Amino acid sequence: MPSNKDRFYVALYHWAFFVSPKDDPDGDDRTVRHHATNKILLRDGTMQQTWQYQQDHLKKVKTTRLLCRILIGKVEKPRQELESSLRRVPIVQDDPNWRCRTWTANAVEQLAKDGILSSRSITDWSVIEAGCRAYIQKKIENGRFTSLTTTIPTYDLMARMETVP
Repeated sequence: MPSNKDRFYVALYHWAFFVSPKDDPDGDDRTVRHHATNKILLRDGTMQQTWQYQQDHLKKVKTTRLLCRILIGKVEKPRQELESSLRRVPIVQDDPNWRCRTWTANAVEQLAKDGILSSRSITDWSVIEAGCRAYIQKKIENGRFTSLTTTIPTYDLMARMETVP
């Protein structure tokens, strides 16, 4: 019996996550992006770089900034539980070594701890990061990013295969 669970992707234009329905991963306004962003905001009385967790429905999934997406799992729990789990991931200020990649790695750990993703999901950050970097490198070597295209290169890390070239 096919699974209609939401799919959980690492989205690479910076380190972020997409949660998309299985039947329409490119559907406008059906994908939710979760990420840590760094903005200049008033904090402690002065304008400072400030990290924030951000969640938003994407009006348009396909953008020129999105390099690719890597499927790392299926969402086992309702979206509200996933969102609650991601909100518990600490945001660190004033540490030059902390960035969106750090938040993403910590978020995968939190999701695994909370049992949000299916047991077949990839939750070992070293495997995820290596898979993402290898896929991007392969796409660069193949000249994928030298012209505009209408598809989002997609790699299924669980099945170890490209699903959208």
